[in-house]
Amino acid sequence: MKARTLLALLALLAFSASAYAAVDYTCVNQCTAQGMLYQYCVSRCSFDTQPPTVPQYQPYQPQQQPRTDYQCLNNCTAKGYQYGFCRQQCSY
Repeated sequence: MKARTLLALLALLAFSASAYAAVDYTCVNQCTAQGMLYQYCVSRCSFDTQPPTVPQYQPYQPQQQPRTDYQCLNNCTAKGYQYGFCRQQCSY
């Protein structure tokens, strides 16, 4: 019975490691300085490091690429935030 439990635990760990996210700690520091909880700030200041994937079973549908406000991006990075975080925050 222990072998099955261990195998299930390893499978869960393998699937949970598939998410790619990064945290902008400048954002976290400013957020916690405003009195917010650390975990809330981490979730608010996290951003994806890999583009979303489209499942293989869906028919191809051209999708509009997100647009980036480069003035917003420049202002954000000038304040010390990471590029990936700023790119996600300044895209629409």
